[in-house]
Amino acid sequence: MRGFVLIALTFAPLLVLALLWLLPAQPSLAVTVEVAADGAPEARRSVRLLLPDAPRGLHAFLSALSYDWQAVMAGRGAVPRVYVNAIPAELDRLQPASARKRLFFRAVLPLVLRENERLAELRQRLLRDRDEARRGTLSALEADWVADMARDFDVDGRDFRALLRRVDEVPTSLALAQAAEESGWGSSRFVCAGNALFGQWSWNDSSLDMVPEEREVGRSYRIRRFRTLRDAVQAYMRTLNTHWAYEDFRTHREWFRTQGLPFDGRALAEGMVWYSTRRDEYVVGLIRLINENRLRPLDQARLAPQGVPRDVLDGFAGRSHEGFSGLLAQARSIAGQTIAMPPTAREGCS
Repeated sequence: MRGFVLIALTFAPLLVLALLWLLPAQPSLAVTVEVAADGAPEARRSVRLLLPDAPRGLHAFLSALSYDWQAVMAGRGAVPRVYVNAIPAELDRLQPASARKRLFFRAVLPLVLRENERLAELRQRLLRDRDEARRGTLSALEADWVADMARDFDVDGRDFRALLRRVDEVPTSLALAQAAEESGWGSSRFVCAGNALFGQWSWNDSSLDMVPEEREVGRSYRIRRFRTLRDAVQAYMRTLNTHWAYEDFRTHREWFRTQGLPFDGRALAEGMVWYSTRRDEYVVGLIRLINENRLRPLDQARLAPQGVPRDVLDGFAGRSHEGFSGLLAQARSIAGQTIAMPPTAREGCS
């Protein structure tokens, strides 16, 4: 009897490990969070979290941060500084469709707002430097920075007006509509395999970029691959701000600036006629998408000025899965959000 007990104790851990190996692993999702620094809420530092059980884990985490979509739509809620690295796994299986679309927008919105915030900061610095240049007091250091910006945004010389026409924000409603359209609401092969949220073409010979299955014979373009969704958003806005095909978009956007009017993504969508081979039909589809999903109020949305409070993240046990079970149980209790888990663990959609 004692020998049997010793054998059982010896092999029990191996049996447990074998059972764990056979169990379906839950997909995980990496997110980057800007956390408020201790004693200085305005200062922020980035922390990387690995959320389990995506997309329910993402829903639970965003809810824990009081990220209320209806409040944001109504202009009453702040958008937390949380940036997903990839589209959550199995997002396309989330039901009902309204819940899937809402989670898609909640995930992408902070990414769009963060890049617009960066562009706005660059623009404010350019405006200050323009005024300094007019007064003849622009420092050599700032003059070099302006020259670097001109090269980065493909502007000749120190033409402040041409530079300011390019260094500006993209309407949030337009960016969200194009992200949904180009990625199939986060389900396309290109966004799942390469974070290609906006389906941007590339003519590089890089083996990392993706070849469309339906590419015409004789064509050489690929779909550009990105390390993270944030990189994809930055590249998308750079394209709209620098490529010749979107000169009308930039001119129309400048008109809004000179008139002191807030941007209107629905109006500026007309400048996207060259984004797709569908041309005018594509523009009509974007405007319809903005209208049907009531995205126009999001043109005024902004990120929370402070980072996520540290005490909120402390409840997640130092970026581990501990302390997350209650939130997951809350997410699972929401009607219609039952998801069949995939057989292997992965980050990003399938």
